[in-house]
Amino acid sequence: MTDASASDESTTTTDVNPATAPAPGTEPASSRPNATPVESASADGESSSDVASGDETEPEPAAAPSATGAGAPTDLEAALAWHRPAIHGIGWIEQGYVGLDSDAEPVYEQIPGEVRFTRVSAGGNYPAAAAIATVVGYWGGSASYPLSRDDLERAANLLSGAGGGADLDVWREMLDTDDREAIYVFVGDPNRRSGDPYVRRLLDLSDSGRQHVPYGELRWWPAEDATTDPYPLIRAWTEAWPAVLPLAHELKEVFEDRWVRFHSLPESKRYADSPDEDEIVLRRHNVVLNELCDGVDEILVIANNVSSTPYPSTASPEFAELLPAHAFWTSVPWHYSDPDLLFAHLYASRRPWEPGALDDVLDAVAEEEMFGVIITPTDLRWLYHPYAGGADIVMPNVAERDALAAAHAEWRSRHPSGL
Repeated sequence: MTDASASDESTTTTDVNPATAPAPGTEPASSRPNATPVESASADGESSSDVASGDETEPEPAAAPSATGAGAPTDLEAALAWHRPAIHGIGWIEQGYVGLDSDAEPVYEQIPGEVRFTRVSAGGNYPAAAAIATVVGYWGGSASYPLSRDDLERAANLLSGAGGGADLDVWREMLDTDDREAIYVFVGDPNRRSGDPYVRRLLDLSDSGRQHVPYGELRWWPAEDATTDPYPLIRAWTEAWPAVLPLAHELKEVFEDRWVRFHSLPESKRYADSPDEDEIVLRRHNVVLNELCDGVDEILVIANNVSSTPYPSTASPEFAELLPAHAFWTSVPWHYSDPDLLFAHLYASRRPWEPGALDDVLDAVAEEEMFGVIITPTDLRWLYHPYAGGADIVMPNVAERDALAAAHAEWRSRHPSGL
């Protein structure tokens, strides 16, 4: 591993898995509208075909847009013979981390059918939909359109001439990122099943309401299976830590007066590069945890896996081995890749406590195979967040925080901020 300071974590927003963060990929290909019909079935079982373009199939003339409910047709709509979509949104075709190349640079590949939405609207924002429809030839129904950079630039110019707005801001930000392929998705009738996977992803996200959750709002999407929450953990968390979601990197910001950071290696070295240093890392973690766990028989391990879907996606093998799928607890909004509309899926698992009981988790954290880990007793009295290079601890009060900090002063940063 490369040596780095343990305080380097302070220079980034989160200890985020690189597989879930925006990342380099292939140059976007030319993306004229796909004219392949997408078969879908109506609620009564009859088959229909939603065509993504009129290039090969001449559509029936669409009725004029309704002037009721969502407002009168806009100027951009005036030249369109279309049906307004019920839901529409833009995003990136999702990419997955597949490993490192020969130069040790991360490699990402597109995941067909998966999309990371950046802006979603239901029952409104029709100028944005009309600008895209003008460029790609959309007339109605449910369909998805990959967008070249030129397509998005042209649509952005049209929308700018119509007054702009929040959609334009997002599009401009996307245009500043030229290493991923954008896609726009329209849903005509949400009640009609679609064979287009991008349409299904848009319906899933819209149904979750994620697009309406601003930063700072404490929103929970609990697991449907109540057995994953054997006691009311969400209620217990909100009572013990009412100002924050169980997102580890936020703890030091919200509870600064009760927070202390310890580094895992001498001289604030971040990564171990020998078996002796691996042992030092585990020893320091276990010394502090053993002090915190005085009188504690059972410990709770919480970790997150970030994805673009409102339900848990496939985790890495290392993560799944330590926190399997049945440990899924709840999802919460993840705002640290805005404007991408993402979710942090939280897993919770109880373990009997004894020194060394969490060495597998601590090793995975040190190797950056797990992120956002919180270790806590079942009463949530204190919170311990290990990361590659150290640990952040939030204590119940200032006095206990000061006592813990003094007990291991030699492991603290020399920086005045404590980072």
